[in-house]
Amino acid sequence: MRMTSFIFLTFLFISSFGQSEIELPIKEQFDVVTMEWIDKSEYLKTYSGINEYCQNPVFRKSVDRVLTSIHQYDSLIISTLNDPTAYFNWDAKEERKTLSDIASMETGYSTHAFIDKMRDACIFRNEIESNAKNLRNGVGYESYDAKIVLLETDVIRYLNKIDKLVVKINDHLHVLDIDLSQ
Repeated sequence: MRMTSFIFLTFLFISSFGQSEIELPIKEQFDVVTMEWIDKSEYLKTYSGINEYCQNPVFRKSVDRVLTSIHQYDSLIISTLNDPTAYFNWDAKEERKTLSDIASMETGYSTHAFIDKMRDACIFRNEIESNAKNLRNGVGYESYDAKIVLLETDVIRYLNKIDKLVVKINDHLHVLDIDLSQ
């Protein structure tokens, strides 16, 4: 179901490029970016995803680009919510929640903070791989598999927080029903 929705929304997004007079509403554009982030995030939560992020600059740039897009939409949402001429009888409580979640996303999980976190993960991954021969003979906490689990757990916890905020912002956007085009 999720993949079908992603394919449909991607098709709508791509097909709109050919028709300059038709633009997807912000909430549908954000749906596409949210699904793209969730897909990349799910892969990054695996050791192979971490490896690819650390070793493949094209993949790394694509992940960073998606997160940057989310932050750009967050800025657009904030400017729309703060525009006194664009008042659409939004629920004040929902608006506050939206602004609070966006503030959390912008301060705690900026693109720069994400890159720093993943840089640390790559450093730890490099240590694991450079000591792989010794770690494979290790037991318990000092084993190769334990180090991988430790790294994955740390990355998963961080990405789950971002995922949760992105989905909450997406949900707020649909509740507020902001349909302005960029």
